[in-house]
Amino acid sequence: MLSTIKSSKRALILLVFLLIGAVFLFAGCGGKSSPAGEEGNAAPGEQEGGEAPAGEESKQGEDDESGVEVTLYFSDNEAMYLLPELRSIKPGSSVAEAVVQELMAGPLSKDCLATLPAGLELISLEIEDGIAYVNFNEALYSVQGSAGEIMAVYSVVNSLAELPEIEKVSFLIEGSEVDSLVHMALDEALEPRWDLVRDSSD
Repeated sequence: MLSTIKSSKRALILLVFLLIGAVFLFAGCGGKSSPAGEEGNAAPGEQEGGEAPAGEESKQGEDDESGVEVTLYFSDNEAMYLLPELRSIKPGSSVAEAVVQELMAGPLSKDCLATLPAGLELISLEIEDGIAYVNFNEALYSVQGSAGEIMAVYSVVNSLAELPEIEKVSFLIEGSEVDSLVHMALDEALEPRWDLVRDSSD
């Protein structure tokens, strides 16, 4: 009888320990569920680190739009070669028009000479099927000499051909097609002549 009572007590004590163990086990599982919620709260922070916020993206866009770098070509001192000159152009309605305006303004480098005559005006510039139709006033006829004509014409052609949307250039004067200047034929759209280009460091 005594042994039976002792066995019952042992069983009861074992049951109590099992219940206590189950309580701690349950509490441990519940405690682990809290960090999962914390991870969920951390997700936006991870997204902020992985992707630039919308405000930063717009700032980068503004920086990209602060200027467009283009290559202009001017004559060397002997009117034999075209020398490249980098220029930053403020973005506007037409980068191509800005390129021609910068050519008319002349070079910044002392190693280069202006190619376009004084009094020249750009009336219009249209791009169609890879061809830039550049319409000048009659001052284009005042370019002097055959070498001067080559430098003037190809400074425009090569500079515009640096733009990805332009492959050839056609010249107009006062809205009419031009057969030629004094020496140089202009009766068809011209491709750039990269053989005329010499690096300014040479």
